[in-house]
Amino acid sequence: MDYSTLITTVEAAMNRSDITAQIPEFIRRVEEEVNTRLAASPIRPMIKTYTLPATSARVDLPADFIDAIELTATDGTDTWQLARLEPTAPFDYYDKALVPGLTYDGDKIQQYRILGDTLVLSDTPTTLTLTLDCYTKLEAINDNNSSNWLMDSHADVYQFGTLAHAGFFVRDYEYYTQNRDLFIGALDMVPLAYPEKKREIARRAVDAPWSAPRWNILS
Repeated sequence: MDYSTLITTVEAAMNRSDITAQIPEFIRRVEEEVNTRLAASPIRPMIKTYTLPATSARVDLPADFIDAIELTATDGTDTWQLARLEPTAPFDYYDKALVPGLTYDGDKIQQYRILGDTLVLSDTPTTLTLTLDCYTKLEAINDNNSSNWLMDSHADVYQFGTLAHAGFFVRDYEYYTQNRDLFIGALDMVPLAYPEKKREIARRAVDAPWSAPRWNILS
């Protein structure tokens, strides 16, 4: 199924020509809910890699950004991983331990925060290129983009979700409820198709270089 086939399917199921103009809006609302629900537990198909030139300490994040997985930097000679700090944590050299195994180099920018739609580096770079692995929102389908990973592998999510909105629009609440339940069921099955092995992440919880290490183990 693709975008045009979805519209045709919904038109045939509803058998009402007066909702045709509304179907793209129904699809958009389905995508909004999918993005909201999957953002809580991102899955593999949502991963993208972006290359971001850094000419200041603040770098605009991609429009579809949800959350960072890993950030590396290169200055043309060396490539290294940056440590992500909480939004209110201070940029201090001892927080290098937030990335287990990271070798500290005081001449390199090694920390960042995410503030809204901006990536904030711990210092102003000269010439730096960032590589951001991140979870991203669903790419919208429309006349110019007929499909995406969800449509390719889980078209029933789109179909039942769009039919639910169509049923609500025409005030057929029984039909809405039936398709709404099918939509939620289909969407709940999506993460099961992408099982990920959990791994332990060690995050150092010290606030000075001379403190004894204390580790919080997050799984």
